[in-house]
Amino acid sequence: MVDLFAQSILFAVPELIGVHGRIGGALVKQVAMPPRQRKLFLSELRQRQLKGVLGEADDGYRIAFVDRRTNASIEADEVFIIEDASSVDACISSLSRGTADRLTPKPLNPTRCEPELLAKTTKAVQAAWDGKFELREEKLASDAVMSAGLRPPQVGAVHASLAHWSVSDNPGTIVMPTGTGKTETMIALATAVVAPRLLIVVPNDALRTQISEKFMSLGILPACGCLPEFVARPVVATLNRRPKSVEEVDQVFHAANVVVTTMNVAGQAASAVQQRMAELASHLFVDEAHHIGAKTWRRFRSYFSKTKVLQFTATPFRRDKVRVDGRHIYVYPLWKAQEEGYFKRIKYLPVSGADDIDTDEQIVDLVGQVLEEDRQNGFDHLVMARCARQARAEELIHLYRAKYPQHEPMVLHSGLSDSERRDAIERLRTRQSRIVLCVNMLGEGFDLPDLKIAALHDKHRSEAVTLQFIGRFTRARSDLGDATVIANVALGDINEPLKALYAEDADWNRLISNIGQSRTEREVRREAVFEGFTAAPERFPLETLSPRMSTVIYKTSGVVWQPELIEEVFPPTSIVEGPHINPHENLAIFVKRDQDQPKWTTSRAVHNTEYNLYMVHWDGERDLLFIHSSRLKDMHEPLAKKLCGDGVSRIGGEEVYRCLNGVRRLCLNTLGLSETQRRPVRYSQFMGTDITEHIDTLPGNRNRSKTNLFGQGYTDQGKVTIGCSRKGKFWSYDATNNFGEWIDWCHDLGRKVLDDSIPTDAFLKNLIRPVRQKRMPSLTPVAIVWPERILDQDEERVELTVNGRRHPILNCDIGVGRFSDEGPVRILISIDDSSCEFEMTIEDGFAVYRQVDTVPISVSLGRRSLTIQEWFKEDPPHIYYGNGDMLVDSELFKLPDRESIEPFDPGKMIERDWGGVDIRVESQGKLKIENSIQRSMIDELISSGRFDVVFDDDGTGEAADIVCIKEDGDTIFVHLFHCKYSSEDTPGSRIDDLYEVCGQSQKSLRWRENPRFFFQHLRKREGDRLRKGGNSRYELGDASIVNNWLGRWSELTYRFEVSAVQPGYSKKLAKKDHMELLAATSSLLMETWSIPFELICSE
Repeated sequence: MVDLFAQSILFAVPELIGVHGRIGGALVKQVAMPPRQRKLFLSELRQRQLKGVLGEADDGYRIAFVDRRTNASIEADEVFIIEDASSVDACISSLSRGTADRLTPKPLNPTRCEPELLAKTTKAVQAAWDGKFELREEKLASDAVMSAGLRPPQVGAVHASLAHWSVSDNPGTIVMPTGTGKTETMIALATAVVAPRLLIVVPNDALRTQISEKFMSLGILPACGCLPEFVARPVVATLNRRPKSVEEVDQVFHAANVVVTTMNVAGQAASAVQQRMAELASHLFVDEAHHIGAKTWRRFRSYFSKTKVLQFTATPFRRDKVRVDGRHIYVYPLWKAQEEGYFKRIKYLPVSGADDIDTDEQIVDLVGQVLEEDRQNGFDHLVMARCARQARAEELIHLYRAKYPQHEPMVLHSGLSDSERRDAIERLRTRQSRIVLCVNMLGEGFDLPDLKIAALHDKHRSEAVTLQFIGRFTRARSDLGDATVIANVALGDINEPLKALYAEDADWNRLISNIGQSRTEREVRREAVFEGFTAAPERFPLETLSPRMSTVIYKTSGVVWQPELIEEVFPPTSIVEGPHINPHENLAIFVKRDQDQPKWTTSRAVHNTEYNLYMVHWDGERDLLFIHSSRLKDMHEPLAKKLCGDGVSRIGGEEVYRCLNGVRRLCLNTLGLSETQRRPVRYSQFMGTDITEHIDTLPGNRNRSKTNLFGQGYTDQGKVTIGCSRKGKFWSYDATNNFGEWIDWCHDLGRKVLDDSIPTDAFLKNLIRPVRQKRMPSLTPVAIVWPERILDQDEERVELTVNGRRHPILNCDIGVGRFSDEGPVRILISIDDSSCEFEMTIEDGFAVYRQVDTVPISVSLGRRSLTIQEWFKEDPPHIYYGNGDMLVDSELFKLPDRESIEPFDPGKMIERDWGGVDIRVESQGKLKIENSIQRSMIDELISSGRFDVVFDDDGTGEAADIVCIKEDGDTIFVHLFHCKYSSEDTPGSRIDDLYEVCGQSQKSLRWRENPRFFFQHLRKREGDRLRKGGNSRYELGDASIVNNWLGRWSELTYRFEVSAVQPGYSKKLAKKDHMELLAATSSLLMETWSIPFELICSE
């Protein structure tokens, strides 16, 4: 009996470990009792020769204190060793000065105890959980907790999961934004259903450790009243080595209530090992489930068909568009999480530097300012700067260390060992360092809420990664302030939803929600299509199907389709999967086994067997039936008639070519022609770029009809491929894992082919006419532009090395070395004050490039190094001629309807008074020469008030001598002025004065084709000029304006104009052949990108 008058202490009892040790590649641990405070009434302990102190709680719980190790059996629940236990006073004094080390009970060691004892422990945990879970919801009033419990998203997820399990054994997906408590939701579910053995699979080691520790303590559930305070904690096995055998799996799984591992461990194990895991696990939870699309994850999870599976994620979509499978049973929207205060607000600080180097320096400066402000406001925040590559991190860390040595900036990347990374993260936790520069790290599962300042030198290109990343900085805690994101507003190639995030006026608190919501809705729709099937395929899981876009189309005459009749069309047993029907989407899928006789034998004893996927969709609104099959040779008429009646009719003939309508810049690659009169050859197939002559109504083509076409071009959705055949087939090279996308593609085709207002030959207009040349054409080149593919590459990765010095391609120029219609084309490459010259000719139908001089020059494309000749053979430059034609390698691309080119309008020859201007001085140069042509034009353009930006781009690699830009609503007006000095002192009628300036004008097409590349060019030019100590190129406006446009480039529309400025040409002396050159330049610019052209000249 407790002596209530005895001396007492309040003893902080450390956590009691019930199980601890390694077995089968796993660390097995149980916290038998969490840390707690116990009031103990003390009395002296005398047991034979052992002296000590016995403390007893009012509930009879006994704790003994001794001052030496002993094997004696002491009648106490726990025994601790302290410094002095000779008396009660000595015990109290020792406990006040130091710690107490537990002597007994000792934890069970899994490798030493009997398996039955471990099994008894895990079963005792299950028994202790039975009926103990109470689903309580947190109640708030003015942000104060009035009643403890789980958060609304956690409560909702628990209800949804229990409801799902009550009616289905299929996998379920729970979408909860970062910071809303996914791990506690897992704990709640495990204890609510008393899961006999739970397996949790995560993507990385950090998350494995974090979840293991949470389960050992049961998280917040005891504290919030959902579980009793001292309910038994689970035995948790943290599996960090791949099990080598089924026996090892048994050892680990039989020893634990919860097993936590990574896919790198579980997914790489032998099939028998994975199968045994599935047999022993009653439940499988997959965290960060957007990885489930990966093949290893999918294969591993397929073993768990008889296990209850839940997938948890904040971002149910992947950058590679592979779907996150499993029915989305609960989706807690990101906007709701913000509204409920689970996320801190985000302060966005946009940075607009002259170029990337200047931007980096500005970001580093802002990091220090924000960190200091936060610390002065009492917030002990940390900084994470992000970049994309290790090499870039090594460059940036020098900036941070030079600027903030007191914060000891450090680098984290995947090249470090595990121990080095752990040490670095510990330095952050202990504040030895406050700034960490990471290369794509600290993502999923990293729990360090003190990270509140994000400095984005390079940005994530995936919404999924962005949302996960930003979630690291928005965790709410009472001692933390709001998050700050510092980012460059000038974008690289980044997808549409993310561009809004980095716009200069972005409201991140709104836009992050919008991005997460829209992508989630898209995935929910995809999942809804899959879930809408009456039964899921077994042999061919839906997530494994990626059919190409193709179909035949039948008109159905108002008859409602009957998909249940599909099996009546084919021989018995030939359908091996399905049919599976989604009545909401009017979609049916099935897999059919087809057997064909090989073409190389007449024997019926052997067959080729193939399995073909069929997709059938009925568009009731347009009365169209779409049938896709991987069996390409069939037209599926019996199937169409069975589904929609004998009155169906296949869409074919000339109307199929309407599908090409709306495809811009269409270039045909394949053409099939059939003879309409009896000929020895009834069918011809043409491939390549020189096929357009065969579709003209030329005398040789009048008895031939088109049978199929295939080409590529552009729509509002980007680059597309499209093909069609006269018989009624439509196809594309694109494939999809989302049946909803195929349905949308079919609907777009159906809308076009039914539209009688679209001429069936509309695509023939303005086709480019490539003609292979056997020798150089007798035409005068006026412009040469770099190979096409550099527009799709990072300009920093394309460099020319001349005389041992490397130069970015944007600082180099390519042009015509000689304006002549005879002999080879001279190609002049200029870099600063040096140049080198090549010549190009055509010999026996093949382009040949030779260097004329001996200047050492090569090109670097990323890590590849080539000679100029090798590069041009691989990716030829484009040569523009004075008549508008273009030569690429040995193919001459001839513009159509040359006879219809209108003469150049004399009204577009703008006479200007050049008084006070030296017409033989073109550039203003560093001294801004007042009587130069360029300076005179700049002064006039600034004073006109028409533009927001006037930019001096003069020099090697220029877009134009003067670039003027104006924003009006959502339209960017760009006016390029190409200036050229006069070859003589007085104006005249000299064709040589026009050749180069017209060539420069034609080269302007490249900038209109890729506005992003154009804006990046301006940024780079300004940065290079400033770093060399020169004046700013901005005569009007500044870099922030261009950076803003760059950040929104894909959201804007563009109107370009081009002016050739040649004061040495006299309008009144103009000659007819000169006007033809101007007309060809104007025609090229207008017919491609509708760019008006004018010549500013003398009277």
